[in-house]
Amino acid sequence: MTIKKNSSKKYPDWLVHDYKLPKLDWLLLAQALIFLLIPNVFLLIGAYFVGVSRPLINIDYFVACVLFALPYRFFRVLAMLVLRFAP
Repeated sequence: MTIKKNSSKKYPDWLVHDYKLPKLDWLLLAQALIFLLIPNVFLLIGAYFVGVSRPLINIDYFVACVLFALPYRFFRVLAMLVLRFAP
């Protein structure tokens, strides 16, 4: 979008629009954290008994849980893809 020199507008509308972030759903965030912690607790206990080391929290699952907590369907589908292709 170009602005003419004689225009009374100084900036395009998309630069001056007041964008708001969506409200965070606390119930979904709590469910996502539980979804993150329960498998990691079982895997950590299993690793302790077997005698191997592992990270406390896998970053792949953390990213997916944060995406699950967002209120848009697109991000939830993206979270499922992250979980599907996580190593």
